[in-house]
Amino acid sequence: MRSCRNCGRDITDRAPQAKFCEDAECYRQRMLAHGRSSYDRNRDDVRERQNAAHRARVATKPKKVRLCRYCSNDISHRGGRALWCDLRCRDKARHRADPTRARHRAAQRRGVPGKGISAHRWLRLVRRFNSRCAYCGVAEQQLTQDHVVPISRGGWDTEGNIVPACGQCNGEKADRLLIEWRAKKKGKRPGAIGRRPPGRSHSRS
Repeated sequence: MRSCRNCGRDITDRAPQAKFCEDAECYRQRMLAHGRSSYDRNRDDVRERQNAAHRARVATKPKKVRLCRYCSNDISHRGGRALWCDLRCRDKARHRADPTRARHRAAQRRGVPGKGISAHRWLRLVRRFNSRCAYCGVAEQQLTQDHVVPISRGGWDTEGNIVPACGQCNGEKADRLLIEWRAKKKGKRPGAIGRRPPGRSHSRS
């Protein structure tokens, strides 16, 4: 007596090679078993055909070129979430976007004395300079905090080392000392720091 492999019914009256009865569910199990056995026998060939089809699809698609957000170099070879070439480009891009925040974070990493100034002290400092850039004297609505002695050169992140500056002067000065920046500018933007206040004169003794 021969029985169905799925439901156990008698299939003696069927063909000698039959292993399942004529029930729909048994027929489905028969096709699944056939597919599994066929895949096991031809596993390497099936996988090779699938890989070849995938390579053909990838080859027909245009390659998506991704550029570094700072230097515009090709970074297609890097991970899908990469935005910059390396950490140097990342830090430069963040400094360009927000110099004050980037310098504060750098100070925290290096353990520089001071933790910046509060909003109240910053407003007081801006009023002291009449809402003007401390370097060029231009009136600006969006002034940024600049360290006279850069933190990377040993300056402190305190009120005595911070002045309001416009975005252009802050970006041009970068991590230079004031004397270095003025020497590079060659008098084009001499700056407001060090000028004599109007109505006052120096008397030499």
